[in-house]
Amino acid sequence: MNVAKYVIVNGGMFWNETAIVFDKEISHEFFEGRAVSAGFVEFGKTKDGKIEVCAYGKSDSLHLKSREEDSDLICKALNNPYSDEKLFIPSRGENEK
Repeated sequence: MNVAKYVIVNGGMFWNETAIVFDKEISHEFFEGRAVSAGFVEFGKTKDGKIEVCAYGKSDSLHLKSREEDSDLICKALNNPYSDEKLFIPSRGENEK
């Protein structure tokens, strides 16, 4: 599994909540003030070639936890909005790590 960090940010009146995924060496603290949830994300591959996304954990620097809907928001941010094929799918075991 590949692990990265993520935050879910609220765009206020300009856009809905969206996910930002970044290298695990970067601090969540960079997103202070806009983040509504944060944690870690793992990417794995299913037998049919899809990429499974599992959001979990928390950010100590932001004092925010991951939420159940975060895996779905990360998938939405990573999938091509102009294609019906969804390469990224949420994991069924999210928030359990």
